[in-house]
Amino acid sequence: MMKFVEMKIYRMKLPLAQSFSNSQTTLTYRRFDLVRLTTTTGEVGWGETVAFETPWYTSETVTTCHDALVNYIWPLIRNKEIADPKALNLILNKLKGHHMARSAVETSFWGIYAEKNKQPLYRLLGSDNAAVAVGISLGMNNLEDLMQEVQAAVEKGYTRVKIKIKPGWDILPVQTIRQSYPHLKLMVDANGAYDLADVDVFKALDAYDLEMIEQPLGDDDFINHAKLQRIIRTKICLDENIHSIEDVKVAHQLGSARAINLKWARVGGLFNALEIIQYCQKHGLLVWCGGMFESGVGRSYNLALASLEGLDFPGDISESSRYWSEDIVEQPQKLVEGRLLIPKISGAGFNISKKRVEKYSEKIESFI
Repeated sequence: MMKFVEMKIYRMKLPLAQSFSNSQTTLTYRRFDLVRLTTTTGEVGWGETVAFETPWYTSETVTTCHDALVNYIWPLIRNKEIADPKALNLILNKLKGHHMARSAVETSFWGIYAEKNKQPLYRLLGSDNAAVAVGISLGMNNLEDLMQEVQAAVEKGYTRVKIKIKPGWDILPVQTIRQSYPHLKLMVDANGAYDLADVDVFKALDAYDLEMIEQPLGDDDFINHAKLQRIIRTKICLDENIHSIEDVKVAHQLGSARAINLKWARVGGLFNALEIIQYCQKHGLLVWCGGMFESGVGRSYNLALASLEGLDFPGDISESSRYWSEDIVEQPQKLVEGRLLIPKISGAGFNISKKRVEKYSEKIESFI
């Protein structure tokens, strides 16, 4: 049993090593809440909210996550005896939505739970794989700079490259990359920038042997995704549509996609993510782990999940230096021959750098 007696929230502002653009926004830094939970027996767990400052990706934001943590989630779990992740999930299910807020608490719990069970988190989740093949996501740029980024990614050892596209920036970058890298695992991500009237663009992309087209249409549109998937050969992958296992079931039943980009924070935590993985594998849907510009805290949880058997498609879990000049964990993840290595230590797989947390904290709050 665990009982939480304190929740600390560190409002972080972490500068990106380089700016990142997609069809919706440009990022130069990440503001998020770092959550520290403490039990009656002194164990500490860390999690983070991964929502953005404005609701361009989902309806959740940094502000809504903070409000949910303080006013709803903390009162639900404070001084409650909680046996395991399933029991915590049942408690959190009393809250409708706010998946990214609850996932910060849920992952904190998993870290403590793994520590108490004297296991690395990836083993507790059921994996024996401590070396995870990963891909890289490249933002929008001019063609020359994009090609340099692709070359650097390939030389670095990334086994799959994803580029962001939008109307007017789609066929040309794909065609140019394919000419230089005919055998590269390549995919595109539109972040919902198109509609079904753009079908000719997707027909044209069929010629370039892409692994998949991620989120071509709107984030609540299952029907038109199904129509598009019946027209084109390339796999459609849903991302922003997927908030629960029920969304996955709808996508599968309608034929809206043949792949799912799974983000544990968007579906409410690791417990729900595990259920989605089981469903996808049972029904022949390709499932893989996406990324949310997490610090080394969230990236560690993502890496543990991505290590599971059957999640063979390289996820968006680049090494820490791809995003951060300074991370907030002591040993940021580094790429080794196209793979990220998971520390074989009990717990979540990271140690917090208190010095850098203090350096990048804008505000610290304590709730008891």
